[in-house]
Amino acid sequence: MWVNCGFYHISFFRSYTQTACIFLILTLAIHKNYLGVRFSKLFFGLFSFLFLFNPVAFAQQNICIDSTNSPEELSLAINPNSVNKIAAGSNITNFYNSVDTGRTWKHGTMKSPYGVYGDPTLTCDTAGNFYFIHLSSPTDGSWLDRMVIQKSTDGGISWSDGTFTGLNKAKNEDKPGVVVDFSHSQYRNHIYLSWTQFDKYMSHIPTDSSHILFSGSEDAGQTWSDPIRLDNKGGDCLDGDFTDEGAVPCVGPEGEIYLTWAGPNGLIFKKSLDGGKTWSPKEKKIANIIGGKIVIIHNCR
Repeated sequence: MWVNCGFYHISFFRSYTQTACIFLILTLAIHKNYLGVRFSKLFFGLFSFLFLFNPVAFAQQNICIDSTNSPEELSLAINPNSVNKIAAGSNITNFYNSVDTGRTWKHGTMKSPYGVYGDPTLTCDTAGNFYFIHLSSPTDGSWLDRMVIQKSTDGGISWSDGTFTGLNKAKNEDKPGVVVDFSHSQYRNHIYLSWTQFDKYMSHIPTDSSHILFSGSEDAGQTWSDPIRLDNKGGDCLDGDFTDEGAVPCVGPEGEIYLTWAGPNGLIFKKSLDGGKTWSPKEKKIANIIGGKIVIIHNCR
């Protein structure tokens, strides 16, 4: 598992020189034949110098966070108030933290009375608290019977036992997506969580379905609202092209919540303008899904 880490202080210092040179290029664009040299060649030469031969390009390095325990499905969050502090997680029970912008890392094993069964999804709130959301496997419950939310107030060094939402021992709760509201609306610092609920994971029974659920917290993760179903038509339970899954929430500048997911009807969109209490009644189809990768952007800022 690798993360690319740049030397930001070098990039910041050299950005002034780059900006000045770019301004020079734009100025020369007014005179397309400066000193008898075609502008296109001049632009290419300066561009090559600034961006191909700039030492900043060679200041990047790959940092190995961890190679033990077969880490996969990495999720990472950065403290917005102190960007040198980063928390991360990977399947199935790994957590990591860095206090130097990712140059060095410490590793731990996540534990909870509700069990830890992978699909880590991390975020950080406006106060710098980290949240680690994952699947459950409790000794006194049922496999994947809830969404577990563990919190760290010390930069990802230690974690609470956790709270949970969506408890349903007859179903399977899977594939979480999370976002914190960073807007300056009345919903600032609310946490929004969405996921897939399977009637029975990998069931071939036609009447078994998958649905998109949503829950929110208004008190920094201490309590969570009762989950509500957002999809109008469920998918199957085979964890494939015809399954409702991949729900990703995003917050707009006025505190509006946008949610997308993939399912048998394509790429679907819904929104809420009241902190997730009510949602647009109809699904809006964005596009058919014809393959590719999903890029997750948690905050529309």
